[in-house]
Amino acid sequence: MVAIASGKGGVGKSTTAINLALSLAQDHYRVGILDADIYGPNQPHMLGHIEKPVLREDHRFDPVIRYGLQTMSMGYLVTDETPMVWRGPMVIKALQQMLYHTAWDNLDYLIIDMPPGTGDIPLTLSQSVAMTAAIIVTTPQKLSFVDVVKGIQMFDTMRVPTVAVIENMSYFICGHCQEKHYLYGKGALQSLTGEFGFKTAYEIPIDQSVSPHGDAGIPIVIAEPESSISRLFQELTDGIVREISRIQYDSQDKPVLRYIKGEGFRLKTSDGVVAIEPFALREHCRCAICVDEWTGETRFKKQILSSDYAPLDIKTIGNYAIGINWNDGHSSLYPYDTLFKLAG
Repeated sequence: MVAIASGKGGVGKSTTAINLALSLAQDHYRVGILDADIYGPNQPHMLGHIEKPVLREDHRFDPVIRYGLQTMSMGYLVTDETPMVWRGPMVIKALQQMLYHTAWDNLDYLIIDMPPGTGDIPLTLSQSVAMTAAIIVTTPQKLSFVDVVKGIQMFDTMRVPTVAVIENMSYFICGHCQEKHYLYGKGALQSLTGEFGFKTAYEIPIDQSVSPHGDAGIPIVIAEPESSISRLFQELTDGIVREISRIQYDSQDKPVLRYIKGEGFRLKTSDGVVAIEPFALREHCRCAICVDEWTGETRFKKQILSSDYAPLDIKTIGNYAIGINWNDGHSSLYPYDTLFKLAG
């Protein structure tokens, strides 16, 4: 079960979810997609197929099949004119019914198109569903960057590793000069990968063919499978498959960081145990006090580091980093690559 989420609406989350699911299906996986955005169920329109699912004798729904995907959405069960004026408990019950009362047929992947934000609905859904991983969709604006961090932290709280981040509408390629123009700024994706250590991060450009195909009910990876956008989605799919495989089969290889009072840190990896001095980690703190999250610039001049630095707690963050809360009030994430470099 893979959650496709965003910190805010309007960033292309549903478009990403559908094209990712179709790319997986093109790799011969059995794929389902659940439209969990009850208030704005867009998938039936984007898949060009609005029909009511068949209710079986065992009181379960057959999923609606479209382009080889097994799909379920509230959009199949209500009309376009029906406003979803439901409170949280009703929405959660509807989501659980769609998830558990759909006769999914031997799936390899279930893609869940999450509601935007970190409110009650996505939080409760994350708690009630045993999700394998999460993928965050964002845009280059600074406001989106802030919301992405909140989304990652929500999934970390639920112990769901975020395995990829996608910056949608990242740039525009001019048809005359073929240069990339970053219309909404540049740097958010680099900041995220630098802070959290993502191995799978992609910039998806603005392309005028994506929206018309979605409006016509023929997603871009179906309408133009050889286009540059479709190839990007295929690369993204391959990266996500690798990351999920790593979660399932390589969990024992994750580094473990321990602190021994009076002796310092010990980093345990598959190659053995290496010592790291506390001040070496503290010097690389990238919390919001030390580093501007948007530009990556150090906020203050380098301070004289104390030998008394010690962690209040150490925790694993998702699939990519270790977090430390320090005794001087600072808190930082250390991607595994950073820890390996510090350990030599």
